[in-house]
Amino acid sequence: MRIYISGPMRGYPQHNFAAFDAASSRIANAGWEPFNPAQQDRERHECVDAESPEFIRAAMRRDLEAIFGCHKVAVLQGWRHSEGAVTEVCLACVLRLPILDALTLHDITAEVREWWYSTLGRGSDGR
Repeated sequence: MRIYISGPMRGYPQHNFAAFDAASSRIANAGWEPFNPAQQDRERHECVDAESPEFIRAAMRRDLEAIFGCHKVAVLQGWRHSEGAVTEVCLACVLRLPILDALTLHDITAEVREWWYSTLGRGSDGR
């Protein structure tokens, strides 16, 4: 089972890579395969401005495509304050993927879907 890690990066020291890496380890230790966007970014940062619109577009394209190949999404603390993470979680909701808390690996799908429906101005059943 492949699990995508979603969370805030921009504005965090070292782009919050430590939190992504810790979640990646927890997911791997639970017997699942993590998709760690921080690892993907780390491989590209050497010659790239990570804050440039071009880099952000390319990273979001890569990350959103990766979600299609995952079975679940695990969210890091602060994800609701990140434009990128919110976009990733919204896609996961559209795809009906389960959502996990990246710290505990507990299923928080119901809580996230309730947030998503309220953001859309809909009831808990999506209408």
